[in-house]
Amino acid sequence: MKRLITLLSAISIALISCQQNLVPDHPEIPATSDEVMTKSLSAGKITPDDPVVFSAAKDMKSFTDIGPLEDRFAACEVPASRLDAMTTEALVKSMLNYPLNYLILFYDDPKEAIDLIMEYSSLHQEFLSRQDAAEVFVDFYAAADLDISPEKGNLDGNYTSLSYTNTMFMDHFIASGLMTGLGKASVKQKLAEAIEQKLQERIKSPGTFSMHSIKPLLEVNEAESLGLATAVNRANAFNYESYSIPRGRTLDFVIFTESSIFELNQLDQAATANYPNAVMLDNSTHRYNGHSYAWHDTSTDNTLWLDRVDRHGVEQLSKYWSTSIDDKNVFGVCSNVSYASIVYYPDGDHSAVCHSNNTYVSKWCDGPLMQHAPSYCPYISTNRQYFQPKVNSTVRITGNNPVALNQANDYTISNAETGLEYEIDVLFMDAPSPTPFVFNQVSSSKYRLTCQDYGYFKIEYFGYYNGYRLDGTTFTVICMQM
Repeated sequence: MKRLITLLSAISIALISCQQNLVPDHPEIPATSDEVMTKSLSAGKITPDDPVVFSAAKDMKSFTDIGPLEDRFAACEVPASRLDAMTTEALVKSMLNYPLNYLILFYDDPKEAIDLIMEYSSLHQEFLSRQDAAEVFVDFYAAADLDISPEKGNLDGNYTSLSYTNTMFMDHFIASGLMTGLGKASVKQKLAEAIEQKLQERIKSPGTFSMHSIKPLLEVNEAESLGLATAVNRANAFNYESYSIPRGRTLDFVIFTESSIFELNQLDQAATANYPNAVMLDNSTHRYNGHSYAWHDTSTDNTLWLDRVDRHGVEQLSKYWSTSIDDKNVFGVCSNVSYASIVYYPDGDHSAVCHSNNTYVSKWCDGPLMQHAPSYCPYISTNRQYFQPKVNSTVRITGNNPVALNQANDYTISNAETGLEYEIDVLFMDAPSPTPFVFNQVSSSKYRLTCQDYGYFKIEYFGYYNGYRLDGTTFTVICMQM
């Protein structure tokens, strides 16, 4: 539980950017020899009651200039000797000071964000190793209130007035099931009273708190068998919709009710504050997420949320590229990154659309739509997988060729794929103009072409899914003297 993560390159970056510097609240005891690399910004004395104050509180820019998430984790590591000496109360305060708590806002499953922090942070590992962890954490949790003021930060040292980010972190940390000891009678009673109070406060403020902020409290109630009456008089927060994608696959999409303006503003602020070198293209919304944006619909009018697994817990995202059904998958693995259209982060459960100039565009959970460098995002960016549309030309055009001048001829479309949007066009001598022809649709699958000049005409019929061409054919018609 006291494992230190050994990431040499990341720690080098961390040392250069001084992210390892820690500031004691009350410097009194000289730092030990193995705490040299975390020498405080103001003085080198700490006490066991002093929480860690990370240098992001003093120099946010240096921290937010770090790109890869692994390096940000490394920059927040605390020496084992410091952790061993700290009281459990100081550990909880340090967790509330932790600069990466914002991750809880940008994962489709907040439990994955908690698990990620637990994997990389020896601070959190040390806390869970303490026998009094649950009791101390619940004491802090019960005493803490959510401060909804816009200027409320995460690192101000006030542990009873919490930002939205830290409030959500505490909610989901309790709901994660990682803390033992919550079933102890005195702890359970205090937790039940705290959950009941917070539930009532949020339920009574529907303009501020949607079901998105209420859900973790309900999860704690259920997971810990608190037995609270949880009548939430809100409309259903979501419902499922089965949606057929091309080539014989069906996925579960989710339709969510929108979060509140307050919650969405918190997400916007968290994204821009922690990733100032990225560009926010569209504001936060709970209507669609990163997987849906990348694989289903890149329009900001998208209203469908796509989880990696379906409602039954079965993997479904890979249906876009899996060949388990047939070899006509929608996307294929791309060996040349420069030709990729979509990138998947398997270690971060995230998807992005490849953009020009080595940048991606992706939707950060129910946060904003962001344009960012490949590793400048809230997701582990190693082992990225690249995909490009797989074109399977099944559609056919049949009709007369060659044809006479000013003679109407019909051309029939067959084998068009369901689930694709087709576009048809005619070019004369490979140029969009002039247009010496008349071209009309006469039925759902039949078109009529009248050539008004000698030469060759091309009927182009292409099928698209989410803007990617997946099917199509060209039929050349020669107009000649007959």
